[in-house]
Amino acid sequence: MRIRLTGLSVVVGFGLALSLLLRAAEPTSSATFPTPTNSEPDGPVKALPPDEAAREFRVPDGFHVSVFAAEPDVQNPIAMAWDARGRLWVAENYTYADRTKKFDLSFRDRVLIFEDTDGDGRHDKRTVFTDDVQMLTGIEVGGDGIWLMTPPNLVFVPDHDGDDKPDGAPVVMLDGFTPSTDNYHTFANGLKWGPDGWLYGRCGASSPGRIGAPGTPDAQRVPLNGGIWRYRASRERRDERQEPEKKEDNTLPTSGSRPSTLDSRLPSGSRLSTLRSGLVEVLCHGTTNPWGMDWNEHGEAFFINTVNGHLWHVIPGAHFMRPHSEDPNPHVYELIDQHADHYHWDTGKDWSDSRNVTGEHDRLGGGHAHSGAIIYLGDNWPEQYRGRLLTLNLHGRRVNVERLEQEGTGFVGRHEPDMLHAADPWFRGIDLSYGPDGAVYILDWSDTGECHEHTGVHRTSGRIYRVSHGDPLRQTTLNLPSFETRELITFLSRGEWHARQASRVMASRGPIGSNADPAATVKSLFQLDPSEVVQIRALCLLHQWRALDDEFLLQQTRHPSEHVRAWVVRLLTDDCPLDTIQGQPHPFATAPRDEVIRELVRMATEDDSGLVRLALASTLQRLPLERRLELASPLASRPEDADDHNLPLMVWYGLMPILVPSPPSSGE
Repeated sequence: MRIRLTGLSVVVGFGLALSLLLRAAEPTSSATFPTPTNSEPDGPVKALPPDEAAREFRVPDGFHVSVFAAEPDVQNPIAMAWDARGRLWVAENYTYADRTKKFDLSFRDRVLIFEDTDGDGRHDKRTVFTDDVQMLTGIEVGGDGIWLMTPPNLVFVPDHDGDDKPDGAPVVMLDGFTPSTDNYHTFANGLKWGPDGWLYGRCGASSPGRIGAPGTPDAQRVPLNGGIWRYRASRERRDERQEPEKKEDNTLPTSGSRPSTLDSRLPSGSRLSTLRSGLVEVLCHGTTNPWGMDWNEHGEAFFINTVNGHLWHVIPGAHFMRPHSEDPNPHVYELIDQHADHYHWDTGKDWSDSRNVTGEHDRLGGGHAHSGAIIYLGDNWPEQYRGRLLTLNLHGRRVNVERLEQEGTGFVGRHEPDMLHAADPWFRGIDLSYGPDGAVYILDWSDTGECHEHTGVHRTSGRIYRVSHGDPLRQTTLNLPSFETRELITFLSRGEWHARQASRVMASRGPIGSNADPAATVKSLFQLDPSEVVQIRALCLLHQWRALDDEFLLQQTRHPSEHVRAWVVRLLTDDCPLDTIQGQPHPFATAPRDEVIRELVRMATEDDSGLVRLALASTLQRLPLERRLELASPLASRPEDADDHNLPLMVWYGLMPILVPSPPSSGE
């Protein structure tokens, strides 16, 4: 475990309450933070100064690049996340080292909070949340604390009172994300909340592991051999917390304001909750090294990969192509290829040749390596970018743009003109995200090498760029946690950034309300709002509140929107985990009710949406073995799907366990 703990060695058994640990733990106290040093010798190629580098970006007309933060305020940034107050949390990684060392644990990593209090596009407040972690590769905010990926562990750092200081030692929620001793850059990375309330993460195929809560027996662990995984912590409400006190003038709070609460030790609107070790499953298996992920406006997830295709639709239960490793299940026979119709490098040459970024490699997009991904749904950029997937091309030093189109049962990505070409030879874009102002923020690792670090690491450089369009007005970020639930519900009908953040606040708070039943209000929103986007947001929030039952969901299986119907299929079986990569039942497999399975079979026979049929095919791996043929038969009988990119193989993956012997687990 690569976490520095003071006064407590934390071992969390499956189902052990976090609250008990917090009472026993002393607050994290840091010794002197080791001064970052560079293992890479100075060379003739120098980095451009931050402001000059920003000016020299080549962008389309109307765009402007500025510096939000730069060294020494930020160095080696590796991941970022926004909180509901519009603040940017950044993970700095100093422990990543050259290939001979892999990780240098004489250093420590750090979590920073950046604020732009005057709205001028540049940070003016910087807070160190913690500098007592190591091997930090991902960060997310939520659940009265911070989630960090620190391979081999997923940890939670509590901050119940919202004072930007850890309330206790980090708590290991999952372990088993073992970094490779060779291709160590393929370690588990990235954390992001999905619209369903699960915490999603990524891992490279060269860093296999067996994940579970600390102390989980090997037979109950879930094998991870590259791909996408997700985790849902259990939460127990154990008090009667109230909402934030309503302001007498009935105006909404402005940034930085905080109404009084019943208990000053807790942030406004919070409920003291107990997190327990919950459910983890691996959603997709394969690819090479995924380093970016996002959801479109309908809640469909996509991730970015390197080497063997850059764009993938997250299809739960899928086995994807993997050029440098083998799928451990010998019965998959065929793997699903990427969901783009192109590559960003000349496939007539070796993929490693694309690092030169010349000729066809440059014309096609800049190379094989990608990092970071967003589907732009902000409010600042022109309409032509809305819904486009943006990813950073590492060697090409630019942003690739993908247009996502529905095709067959899924999606296809089509290449649009690249944008944001960097002139700085040190630019190493590693992550990007749009903020509450609609601008896109880009983390620049800022180094001369790339992930293999053959020449050493330059730890004292790093930038965060802000890419805006036009002359945006200065904005005062809303302090969403200070809003009453009835006010937050209105944000479900607003822009994507605020809708996501409001949903996270309400999901953590629970369905409490001072004037009305929030769950009833959200259910009415689902039934009355004409927007399918708003309906999906409402449905997912109700699901996180446990305010939906099968009867209500079954009534929605004939909903006019295919996107809503696809989500209904997912939510009906959300508590039934997928098969493992070997085709064996999940260690904690459960079964949906009989009437649910019967309705899924009807949908497979009658539904005219390929997207819905793909969701049904994915659900096969969540059903008891003896019920799978009922659903697979009508899916396999649809002639329009015979040559589909996804569905035939997804049906096969669901039937493998009943048609061929299961391979032995690693413990057998």
